[in-house]
Amino acid sequence: MLRKSKIEIQQIIEKKEFNSLSFEDEKYLLEYLRKLPEIEAFDVVLEMIKKNVIYLRVARQVLRDKNLVIKLLKHGLKDTDAQEIKLWN
Repeated sequence: MLRKSKIEIQQIIEKKEFNSLSFEDEKYLLEYLRKLPEIEAFDVVLEMIKKNVIYLRVARQVLRDKNLVIKLLKHGLKDTDAQEIKLWN
């Protein structure tokens, strides 16, 4: 059961440094995203990744649809810095 409000979840999503999230914040973020329809979770995760590629850690735990994963990888190949490509595996 989510114990954080949507506003609190949004504040977690807005953080620039994913590594600075507490274990509890990460847990609530993942729980929130898993409760969304997967296409909506994909949109949220994509916006997070645009801010910080380290959010791929979230994508790996939330996205299950092969087509969405391929779409995310195509975004990574098209729009990210080549130095970050090792994070996309």
